[in-house]
Amino acid sequence: MLLRQIARSAARSESARERIRYEGRTPSGSVLWTKREDENVRIESQKRLQWTAADISRLRRIYPSGTDADLAAAAFTKRQVQAVANRLRISKKKRYKRTGIAIIDAIRDRALELNLTMIGIVRRASKDAHGDRYIEDHEAADRARNWPA
Repeated sequence: MLLRQIARSAARSESARERIRYEGRTPSGSVLWTKREDENVRIESQKRLQWTAADISRLRRIYPSGTDADLAAAAFTKRQVQAVANRLRISKKKRYKRTGIAIIDAIRDRALELNLTMIGIVRRASKDAHGDRYIEDHEAADRARNWPA
């Protein structure tokens, strides 16, 4: 059995365990807890499922550069962290692949720190070299040409 099959199986098992815990029943329909235990479990889970302002602040600060596990350690699952980040439109910073060329890697690292894309760097460089409208004028000229298919 391949390692990826084992990993996939482990992930499915964890997902099934979460679903069983959430529903309080096994896949065959057997009840896991008594009525009283079920109420206690649901009350405890409902208390922690609500995100506080401090949790959201921490999410906004750590999520773009950190790992989901950093935030999941605070009593949230990775899935909950990702769901809230998506809802708040917080995304991870894109990591550039290393080229092995020191100067290019340094430029990309600096661009990441400044929240610039590579096209943003090109636009900024051409703007400095040729003036404010250089890129816009050339893009307009390209759009105006009827390039053969």
